[in-house]
Amino acid sequence: MFILHCACFLVVYGNRRKCRRVYETCERLFVLERLCAFATNRESRLLPVPTKHFEVPYCIFEFAPKFMKHVFPGCYRTCKFYHHLVPIFTGYFRTFLRVSANKKLTNEQIESIWNRRHSWGAQRTATMVKDLSGFYIKVSQVFATKPDLLPKQYVEALNFVFEDCHETQYWKVQKILKHQLGITLETTFTEFTKRPIASATIAQVHLGRLRKSNEKVAVKIQHPGSSDLMISDIRNMLYVSIFMDTVGFKPPFDHTGVLREYAQQVPKEFDFIRENDMLNSIGNYMSHVDCDIEMPISQPYLCSRKVLAMSFIDGDRCDTMFAAAAPRVPTSDQQKIFSEFCTSLFSSYGYQLFGIGIFHSDPHPGNVFVTKSGACALLDFGQMKVLRDEIQLLFARMIIALKGNSSECVKLMRQIGLKLDRSTTEIEMLIAYILFDTRMDIKEAKISPLTSELPPELRVVSLAEIDSDVFMLIRIISMFRGILTSQGVDVHARSIWYSFALAVLYRNGEYYLHSDHVDLSQNANGIREQMKELSKWMQIHDLPHNRNALLPFAVRGIFSTSELRSVILSEKQSNLAAIFRNFSESDMKRCISMVDVM
Repeated sequence: MFILHCACFLVVYGNRRKCRRVYETCERLFVLERLCAFATNRESRLLPVPTKHFEVPYCIFEFAPKFMKHVFPGCYRTCKFYHHLVPIFTGYFRTFLRVSANKKLTNEQIESIWNRRHSWGAQRTATMVKDLSGFYIKVSQVFATKPDLLPKQYVEALNFVFEDCHETQYWKVQKILKHQLGITLETTFTEFTKRPIASATIAQVHLGRLRKSNEKVAVKIQHPGSSDLMISDIRNMLYVSIFMDTVGFKPPFDHTGVLREYAQQVPKEFDFIRENDMLNSIGNYMSHVDCDIEMPISQPYLCSRKVLAMSFIDGDRCDTMFAAAAPRVPTSDQQKIFSEFCTSLFSSYGYQLFGIGIFHSDPHPGNVFVTKSGACALLDFGQMKVLRDEIQLLFARMIIALKGNSSECVKLMRQIGLKLDRSTTEIEMLIAYILFDTRMDIKEAKISPLTSELPPELRVVSLAEIDSDVFMLIRIISMFRGILTSQGVDVHARSIWYSFALAVLYRNGEYYLHSDHVDLSQNANGIREQMKELSKWMQIHDLPHNRNALLPFAVRGIFSTSELRSVILSEKQSNLAAIFRNFSESDMKRCISMVDVM
């Protein structure tokens, strides 16, 4: 009898799509028979005897998933994950066997076969991510920015993860606003979109207009239950990762350390009060420096742990905006415009990483916008990372070493918390450029780790240990690489961050490490002496001359009075205010007037 039940279960489960009508008929008869038996207190004879063998399989197939979903949600999601993953894996394995067995296939035929499989696999993967949502979408956001890592079919299929995830119903949105802020839409807004203009893993954004100020705002509202779902996914993946370490199955990177960092950072994204504080801190700092980047301004009285209102920035994602402009703009002009855009983006990160020490750690294309005026804008400040002072200093040294192409970066990689197994000095130098710089003029930076073109000496290298702060640095640089690859441009972050890194060393009393670390046009000893002379000149003229006062000068590469005069003659008044931000207005005017007559 048990064997017969199992056979019936396999028939029902394996052919549930082809035999949908038969299955639904059996379902109705089964329910009707149970009702009759309950009402008459005796066994019904509605179902023929052979059909009764479907009762147990039906109960298992129909009710077991619902039971698991509520009682064992983690196990349920794990089963769903493998339910999607196994067919994808077997599909690729079949294609591999087909290509390997048929030696007569040409390269064009093989490429065509794999392209069809990639298209199929990409759609199945997109379906899996939509079904599971949660942390799986968060991971997909990283892969969707990596055309150098995954086939283009996957990048295109996963494009929805940035702003086209599931939506919370409008009546729930009204309920959340009432519960979190004690407001109604009618009394607070003159306009409020019923459908969100964007929806991501954690929250969705509605467009509204405030009744009091008539200001257009973006209202970010957290999805109900998204916090528990995300944390459950990370916990399950961490259990699997620890189990893999225990049994000795280790991928070539510190996957457990990476997941532990996610386990610490992701829950912070659900606290919109923290996001509001981070947005204000970064915004206030960036408003006083010379940086062409826009950020939203929060509305303090419309902020809670699950709701955040901020000024609306009108623009579009950087990848879609430049892709749409491609047919109308010559390739050379387009690359120049995009290079300038990336330079602005990287400069803003120079101030974040080496200035305030707090940085936006999720710069995927959905959070990097091009405004209507063509400026760069950063959105979504939920995933912010506070950089430890010692890591900031080591990273500054790393940038200077990379700028000078110094072998010191190999030692710095170990000091910064990276441990590489089975590598040589030359390989570690190469990996340092790949991990901590965005240069695309090295072949290995454009090769996917999954391709056969990857050099054998890189295949055996494994990232055994990684510091949590360093992982977030590597993560943003990896996203920058994805953005650069999508547009085919090459912008070196180390060149942009070099002056910022020098400022960090100066702030910590380190003027140089070795002479080969610095740009050949600026000798390290010369920089130190020039800064001393500049400080002495400021002191003689009764101007601010301490380290904090001169830090903005070092960030801008101003190390002498002659360089200061050149900048004053060429810069706009607004830019000068950023350089003299630690001066009073009277001291700034006095300094400018004295430099002008030199």
